[in-house]
Amino acid sequence: SPYQGYPTPERTARWMELLDGYSIRVPSRYLDALDLESIPLNDNSGDVWVSMNVYHHLHCLDSIRHQVAGVRCSNPHNPLANRTDHYDMDDEHFFPPHIDHCIETLRKRLICQPDLGVRAIAWNPDKPGAAFANNTINSACVDWDAVQNWTREHSFKEEEKLITTPDGETVFLSSQFPYHLDCH
Repeated sequence: SPYQGYPTPERTARWMELLDGYSIRVPSRYLDALDLESIPLNDNSGDVWVSMNVYHHLHCLDSIRHQVAGVRCSNPHNPLANRTDHYDMDDEHFFPPHIDHCIETLRKRLICQPDLGVRAIAWNPDKPGAAFANNTINSACVDWDAVQNWTREHSFKEEEKLITTPDGETVFLSSQFPYHLDCH
């Protein structure tokens, strides 16, 4: 897949494209049935800031990908929000709290909505006595392009400065959430 391998600038750009549409605007009344409240946008539209869980899960997977590769990422708008840097690490284990959070989030998601498809096991013809799982599995998937098209139609960019803190400060999204990162 074009997403596999060491996080080169090209692969990272593909991952960032997957995450495009993280911040979505919807009318606040859409959340009434869910009994949820969310941060209102400051453009007097009555819309609120939401996101689909899939984008958080992709962000977590991407953060783990960078951590495993030893690639350091930083938030250009707020250095204190750099969760993939090694802030507040347990020196003994060298394990960033953000990566721990991401692993736990993905663990919960996999248990909550497990893929119950069956994988066949075969003998490896190149290694006598060794077995491997057959990764060619037929499964029904959602139309990811349709999901991304919808979110992009309803998304907003940090440059729009639609988020205001309770104390009246207008902030960049990435100062709150490190989804738009510079990685090196």
